[in-house]
Amino acid sequence: QTKKIMNKSSRILSIILMLVIATVAWVSPKDDDFFEGKFGGPIGMYYYYIEDNEAVITNFNASEKGSANGGGAYESEVTIPSSVTYEGETYPVVGIQDFAFYNCPDLVVVNIPNTIQTIGQSVFRSCPKLTRINVAQDSPFYHSIDGILYDKFNKELIALPANAVIADGKYNLQSTVTSIRDYAMTGCKQLQAVTLPTGLKKIGKYAFSGCTNLISVNIPSGLTEVGEYAFNNCQKLAIDVVIPNAIQVIPDALFQNCPKIKSVTLHSE
Repeated sequence: QTKKIMNKSSRILSIILMLVIATVAWVSPKDDDFFEGKFGGPIGMYYYYIEDNEAVITNFNASEKGSANGGGAYESEVTIPSSVTYEGETYPVVGIQDFAFYNCPDLVVVNIPNTIQTIGQSVFRSCPKLTRINVAQDSPFYHSIDGILYDKFNKELIALPANAVIADGKYNLQSTVTSIRDYAMTGCKQLQAVTLPTGLKKIGKYAFSGCTNLISVNIPSGLTEVGEYAFNNCQKLAIDVVIPNAIQVIPDALFQNCPKIKSVTLHSE
């Protein structure tokens, strides 16, 4: 009888312990919580999520106006906020998610605060009027040169705006660049000639796609990776292409719809 009572007591204690653990988990600290929200003003509506006490911008809708700043007409210059307020608490904005500003047809200028630590893929893709992407000078993560977005140490070209001001249509990438991000220059109609640095290792997919006025670009011999469709629809590109030895297979549609390409040589010594 005593043994049965002890077994029953043990089961009861186990249940109580499980309930205590579940309760502690349910009232876990705020930095384990996940919230989603939005706020807006005269420029449009921002959508974001909050996790671990930090906010990430997920989407910007220029056609949806909010009331936080009184509403009003759409403005072509957007300043990404350095913080958001949710239920009375303020959280730093530390990231911009993939495609966050995708297809904003009237966007001309974007200003990025020093709190941003990560910028996703294709964030400013299909923004045909975008002229400048400015970054706070004290940003420890990113850098802007004449409105063109690089990482802090100019190792990666992240985005060259579709309507960037390019003197005489000629652009020389920073000599320290080793990687060009996917879609980095997609649809830039201003480009006519691009000089790539000798230390470049990677050209991302669709990097130059739709640069319909691009006539010349050099392919560095040290290149080790090039993405599919990298030069797709560069209709005026008129060069002799030499594929570096490190690239064993020509990616899909690398020079698709490039009728003026003179020749393509694979693995030239």
